[in-house]
Amino acid sequence: DLDSISASTSTIRTNGKWAIYQTKANSWWLRNTETQQSILITENGLVYGVAANGDVVYRDSSSTGNLYRFRNNTSLVLASNTNSFGGQIDETRVAYVKANGSTNNFALHDGTTETVIPGISFTGTPEFLFAGEYIVYRLNNQIWRYSPLKNEQLTVFSSASSLKLEATTSTGAILLTYDGKRYISLPDKPLENIGSASGKVFVVNDRIFIIKGQTILELTL
Repeated sequence: DLDSISASTSTIRTNGKWAIYQTKANSWWLRNTETQQSILITENGLVYGVAANGDVVYRDSSSTGNLYRFRNNTSLVLASNTNSFGGQIDETRVAYVKANGSTNNFALHDGTTETVIPGISFTGTPEFLFAGEYIVYRLNNQIWRYSPLKNEQLTVFSSASSLKLEATTSTGAILLTYDGKRYISLPDKPLENIGSASGKVFVVNDRIFIIKGQTILELTL
């Protein structure tokens, strides 16, 4: 139940029974929608996402700018502002971009050990999503999918202006939009146009849903 909280609806993000939301500049909360209890994550940060177990990844907005995992009401520093950017989280790990000289790499952190993913380097901070063993990312007009087995370029669009990643699952499924259309990509299958880009996409337990008006549609993967 999110009706009783005072937050901008544009900041609310959910995963299972957990929701994160912003009440004022840089103040973020974690809410258990079953117990209807909220706890403060940070009063000076930017929250990137929440996992199905209630773990949260966020960045401190102060001069330190460290990247944190929030678990059981405790914040753990994962990386410093000087060498990390962005953040995505699942129940066990956080994925982020790590600076390495003139280029950047993806890194994974389980709360104890940081692992830099070999063989992928780029400049800047790409749009990316993370689930299970997969990191899905966009480099300009190119879409890539990484797993420990391979790093594959899925497609190249004619421009990057309307290209956006929407969702991914731990099975490697990807939803993206381009030029008003929505596409799905499954491992070892070609990219497929599944219609209009209208509606809002969300994932629950690796099931992909699209909300269009008062209708909720589930994609068959």
